Amino acid sequence: MRLSSAIRALPASLSRHLPRRLLTLAAVGALVACGGGGGNKVTLLDAFQVLGQVNYTNDVANATSSNQAGSPTASTLSGPFGGVSVSSSGSTLFVADTANYRVLGYSPIPNSNGGASTFVLGQANLTSRVSTNPPTQGTLSQPSSVSISSDGSKLVVADTGNNRVLIWNSVPTATGTPPDVVVGQADFTTSDYSGTPTASNLRAPKAAIIVGSKLLVADTGNNRVLVWNTVPTSNGAAADYVLGQTSLSSQFSPVTTNYTSAGLYTPSALWSDGTQLLVADTGNNRVLYWSVFPTATATPADFVVGQTDFNRNSSGTAATLLKSPSGVTSDGSSFYVADTGNNRVLKFGSMPIASGQAATFVYGQGETKFTAATANDSDQNGTSDDNPSQDTLSGPTGVYISADTAGKTLYVTDRQNHRVLLFTP
Repeated sequence: MRLSSAIRALPASLSRHLPRRLLTLAAVGALVACGGGGGNKVTLLDAFQVLGQVNYTNDVANATSSNQAGSPTASTLSGPFGGVSVSSSGSTLFVADTANYRVLGYSPIPNSNGGASTFVLGQANLTSRVSTNPPTQGTLSQPSSVSISSDGSKLVVADTGNNRVLIWNSVPTATGTPPDVVVGQADFTTSDYSGTPTASNLRAPKAAIIVGSKLLVADTGNNRVLVWNTVPTSNGAAADYVLGQTSLSSQFSPVTTNYTSAGLYTPSALWSDGTQLLVADTGNNRVLYWSVFPTATATPADFVVGQTDFNRNSSGTAATLLKSPSGVTSDGSSFYVADTGNNRVLKFGSMPIASGQAATFVYGQGETKFTAATANDSDQNGTSDDNPSQDTLSGPTGVYISADTAGKTLYVTDRQNHRVLLFTP
């Protein structure tokens, strides 16, 4: 018996009055009491909603109800990459719809599968898919992340294909709202990369966040994270310092020196509350953790997750190992990692106090089976199923946790299934 079936099997008196989190716990108890209802079958946790697809079995980009590809619509996605973002009021959801060259805004946030977005950034309307080269102030090329600032006032997008980051000084609410500031380029109509790292250029950035007064950018192609002490108000502003490199103009060889406590190799996701910092160090198969926010160039991380120490970067599948992690988020006490190469999301029950910390829960694979890594494998037999399901993942690249009136929601960007899944964490 799967967890969703166990929830539906609970008495109606419970279903009507208990929140979903308690229903989940009650259902897990029921499964344990009856031996799981399926012999040795491993239980997977079901998502409670999907966006980008009309159901849980569609896996085609811009799919219609029959799982056939079409043009973009207000309800479809194509290769979304980074974690989503929810406004401070909880009324608007933003998703970086990467392969459709756009960011979608959902306001209000849909409460049913396949819900429609209400406005779009980067395109003229919700059905267009235009790639503009050279770019303009209002276009996007393969945007990889979207994030609302920690104070809820600004929006920032990593416009990966244009080698730039765009900043809106107020969170947009309508189609075509142009950004106010660009960093990584001197103006809005340039997308080139010079080939030499500087304090003011970017190469295929995949993540950007604003925390307090600071802007942080995962400058993926330059194997570094740039930090601006003050959110830029003018185009092309130079960063103040760098993590992952020894200077703002260096780019050491990722083959030999990138997996020290101060090195990075293709970082692609960031999380910070202004005090702590997590970086998904994708190419090194690890997540780095600073317990105190770094304030100077080349500050070494305190601990590493996904490796036992800072002297290795091999991939693996276990509760303590990662393979090409591309997303990271936290609620301040626990943290979550999109373990892309293992087709799963891992939950860690506390912030790191030592290197090599073990995960406490897994999404997309069996709840206690940290050795499983096959995509879309609901029956956990090691072979991908014909279609995805309510409890499986294929190449997840983003995670985001938000609090709303019903409690916390974990959003998982399930990239290769062209969807976003919502879980109760």
